[in-house]
Amino acid sequence: MMGKGDVIVKEYKMTRRQFLKRTGMAAAATAATSAYLNTTEALASTEVPAPRPVGKYIQSEEWADGAVIETDLLIIGTGFAGLWAAITAADQGVKSIAVVDKGSIGNSSNASMTGGGTFFLHPGEDKMDWMKELVPISDYLSRQDMWDDQLTTSYSRMEKLKSWGLEYKDMIPMVAPRVSIDGFKHVALNGNPVWNGLTAGKAVTGMLRDQMQKRKGIRYFSKTMITRLLKQDGKIAGAVGVHRVNGKAAVFKAKAVIISTGQCSFRGQYAVTEIQTGDGYALAYNAGATMTNMEFLSFETVPGVYGEEGACLKGTFGCRLLNSENRDFMWDYNPKDGLGGPARITTRAMAKEVREGRGPIRMDQTTFTFTLLGQRIWRSMLIYTEWQKLNEYRLDDTGHDVTEKPEIFYVGSFGIIGAVKADIGCGTTIPGLYVAGITLSQDPGMIKGAESARAMWSGQKSAMSAADYISHAPDVKLDLDYAEAERKAALKPLGRTDGRTPNEILFKLQEIIFDYNVSILKNESRLRDALQKVIAIKESDLPVMTAADTHELIKYYETHNMVECAELYLRASLERRETRECHYREDYPETNNKEWLKWINLTKGADGQPVIALEAVPFDQYPIKPPKEV
Repeated sequence: MMGKGDVIVKEYKMTRRQFLKRTGMAAAATAATSAYLNTTEALASTEVPAPRPVGKYIQSEEWADGAVIETDLLIIGTGFAGLWAAITAADQGVKSIAVVDKGSIGNSSNASMTGGGTFFLHPGEDKMDWMKELVPISDYLSRQDMWDDQLTTSYSRMEKLKSWGLEYKDMIPMVAPRVSIDGFKHVALNGNPVWNGLTAGKAVTGMLRDQMQKRKGIRYFSKTMITRLLKQDGKIAGAVGVHRVNGKAAVFKAKAVIISTGQCSFRGQYAVTEIQTGDGYALAYNAGATMTNMEFLSFETVPGVYGEEGACLKGTFGCRLLNSENRDFMWDYNPKDGLGGPARITTRAMAKEVREGRGPIRMDQTTFTFTLLGQRIWRSMLIYTEWQKLNEYRLDDTGHDVTEKPEIFYVGSFGIIGAVKADIGCGTTIPGLYVAGITLSQDPGMIKGAESARAMWSGQKSAMSAADYISHAPDVKLDLDYAEAERKAALKPLGRTDGRTPNEILFKLQEIIFDYNVSILKNESRLRDALQKVIAIKESDLPVMTAADTHELIKYYETHNMVECAELYLRASLERRETRECHYREDYPETNNKEWLKWINLTKGADGQPVIALEAVPFDQYPIKPPKEV
């Protein structure tokens, strides 16, 4: 079995090469690709430890083409949020629940590939101490009402997890059950989850999946891509789904829908993000929901020939980033911490070095500090993520010694941090439509453990809101002619072979978005140029995109969704004329709290074009105030 990073590189090696070229690393790309090929050949001939079983798979229900599946609640996506939503909805008395996932139910989400570390405010800890740390790191654009509710109720969720058999082991055995991260004094992470022989995110999803299966009234539909939400009289009425293997399409008639899918990474090079194609974002936006914080995109430093997460942390263990002049340049950009500082500073520094002609960038793990001690600490930390541990096994088996010589590292994208705007109950502006997990926008920061905490909170919260809505809402009177027309429309591209393939269009999109001059070092002229190119793809390429078979039909929809997200990302980036945590404008390099403590909201207009609206952060209702002098 190959590492996740290897899969990404293999499937998108052309794009990686393009990206390397864009970032000035072309000279080293051939060597990197060669090293990749050598690695994969070695892997193919080497036995590696088989991954442990991940629990009982859920059998998916089959349907006939044209079926109408009636349910009270439709849940899209089965990461932490979707699974928790299904459990809560059943416990709240929702009698009929349909759970769909474009992969395997509860088994193929990004959540299952994470470390599973999560925030829980423990008894005796001061909520305000936590908020005073969490809100500033998101540049005061947080939804403080959500943080307040999330922290207030978090320990009850930890107690529930314990009652279901999940245990958070000590982060450092016999020394530290929790760890403070990101320089926080009060905020701490419970990590190292264990359940039924599983660890990390697999333990959490396995346990939640087990609990979900114990509830009655839940039906499962795996490998099902939801292509469109259905509305009736302005309210949510269901959705259309296409099976990604057999190509059959069905109508899901539902009183309420919870979207709990992943974010949009544009199928970037970062590990475990290749399935994040903005599906939930596009579903909500096209149904009329409002998007917010879409200008924020997260980056990290990643190796060129194998998968690894959190490489910026290696600076704290004695590693260095070297430019082509063999210079440890990070101290020029961050005199206090060097490579050990925030990822945003590191990735911007890498882009600037490359632009000045000092690429490629290499990570030096040959230092005395790292080889003597740092590597041992680093590898001991990998027990907290399943895939990273497997990746280390493979490096060992193939004889790939990262301390032998400096290796090329580049910038990989997690994805867009913004998402769908919702109220405190996770409800959107569309009656009956709720969002949870990464599909819900809470803040634009990069905080370890925050997404897991948000997923659990919003999965629970959205399901409670949806259950209440379902108990009061009248039965859905779905116009079946309209539903059938939408179902047929979902299959209309199938069989089209004359045009541009989804991969061709994706590569063009990636070349635009992954240009460091567009997404890492932004300015107005480059953003406008990128936006025009994306609009050209939207108007010229998408109408002729092929969908030769069912597999390509799913890619057709994923590509549509990513192009839509790219347009929103660029329009929001143009609008915010200042710099914040994950948004760096070279033409507006300072944070401007006097004018830009605002959210940028985007809604689809009547003409199909995005409509931008600015909304001031309501600090008169929030306890944490920003500094006035900035």
